[in-house]
Amino acid sequence: MAIGETKIPNVLSPIKVALDEHGRLPAQEEKLVREMADAAEKLRQDDPTEKMYLEDLRAYDIDNLGLVMKASKAHMFDDIRKANHYQGDALRRALMKLGVHALDHLQTTAKKQGGKVSPDQNAWFERLLQKQLLNKQVKVEPRKYRGNDAWRSGIYIYKGGEIAYWISGITEDRSGRVGLLVIPGRRRWFVFSNVPE
Repeated sequence: MAIGETKIPNVLSPIKVALDEHGRLPAQEEKLVREMADAAEKLRQDDPTEKMYLEDLRAYDIDNLGLVMKASKAHMFDDIRKANHYQGDALRRALMKLGVHALDHLQTTAKKQGGKVSPDQNAWFERLLQKQLLNKQVKVEPRKYRGNDAWRSGIYIYKGGEIAYWISGITEDRSGRVGLLVIPGRRRWFVFSNVPE
């Protein structure tokens, strides 16, 4: 992964592990899996939305998103790549605020190695990220809505079952409006976020 390239981590992707000669996980791997399963179960039990019906869950989510959106700021970009980079940087900053430092560590390592990390290092960082997310009770959900609900699309970052941060999807503005002037053909992209700078 190159420096500045935005990639939303897939925290649910399978992790390849080596098995011993009997087809079992090594003791350290077994301990890690057990710890992560226990942390996931605790996170599920502490989730206030666990026993809600879907209709109640949707209303709860929209109410919380409304509160988060009030604290959000619009960030304007003339290039979609810059908007995409901002999303990745905002995700990294939000996770750091919540005590999850794996993405920052990945970025630092990539800079030291000329902008790239090996597949083995990438797998290690992904495992570290999963463990930190579980231990800190942080959940990252990229969501894409269509139609009238498209405004809700973005990256939702939860802490203990409550929305902590929200980074919107990239919204394109083709109006070309700059103050009172309209410049034909001018395109801009917006990202709304409540992640502190």
